[in-house]
Amino acid sequence: ERQRRAIHWASITLAAGYVVCGAIKLVRSDFMWFSDAHNLSVQLMKTHWAQYFDRGVPVSALFTEKVPQFLIAHPIISGVFFGIGLALELFAFLALRSRAWALFFGVTLVALHVIIGQLFGLHFWTHEAILTILWINIPGLPKVVHALSRRRAQPADDGVQAGATALPCLRHLLMLSDFLLLSC
Repeated sequence: ERQRRAIHWASITLAAGYVVCGAIKLVRSDFMWFSDAHNLSVQLMKTHWAQYFDRGVPVSALFTEKVPQFLIAHPIISGVFFGIGLALELFAFLALRSRAWALFFGVTLVALHVIIGQLFGLHFWTHEAILTILWINIPGLPKVVHALSRRRAQPADDGVQAGATALPCLRHLLMLSDFLLLSC
């Protein structure tokens, strides 16, 4: 029971961290994250040029010319691409709803971190490991798959029970989010 509770609180903390990061991105961008996403091309170039000047790592024209030019030329695609990542962060609390939701958010957030690592050279290996342990839960995958297949075979319910279990998690998440925002 104690270990289960510790894992539950670790998941709440992880979700709160993502929600707070997403909220800070919105606030810091004056809620212009989607429309200004193409400006991340400048950050992309700065990151790769900094690696060259700091460590002598050769600079790829792909990340200093082609991708930034594409992002600037296609602001809507840029907004959608980077907006998906923001949406994943803002709605990460849904991972607390069930193992299936945790698996979905775990896999998509790990993919997000891998893409960020490839694009910007900013690697979040610790985040990827924690997501893999808590939300993807490789040893528990057969159980989730079995539960999902069993759920598909049963008639749909009104979802009241799932929503009822998510409310206490959301309350804890909001309390933790307030704490994290105040401590920043």
